[in-house]
Amino acid sequence: MADMPQQFHLLPGDPFGKCCLSEYPERLEVPMKQIEAIIAWTPARWAELRPETAGQIVVLPVPDEASVSKSYVMRAGASSSALANLSEEARIARLFIDFQTIVVRDGLDPQTVHKAFLAIDEYRFRIAPDTEGAEFEDPPEED
Repeated sequence: MADMPQQFHLLPGDPFGKCCLSEYPERLEVPMKQIEAIIAWTPARWAELRPETAGQIVVLPVPDEASVSKSYVMRAGASSSALANLSEEARIARLFIDFQTIVVRDGLDPQTVHKAFLAIDEYRFRIAPDTEGAEFEDPPEED
């Protein structure tokens, strides 16, 4: 795992474990709902504990059959059983709180975290529409 990219997304239904690197367009072939996404990361300051993933983040579909998330120290999203019991508004708040925690407390690069979170529908639909990667949940009709 030492040569793992800074950030990547595993695509649901990809039997060969290929990934979409952050250098490629952010548009994922198979986006996922927040309750289907495991967010895993290792704080930048924990390089001695997990040097192979320190400062990195991954968003994975459930189930994590390859156990990729176990290479990281922290997990959020679908890995929390409490998430399914929250209202939609509370889940959205939790998503943005997780983003803030990963960036501010744990020292990951904001653009790297943003690119990883683009795999999550609720994130793409709720960020400012002029932000790279943003989408409309219900696109406006064109004339």
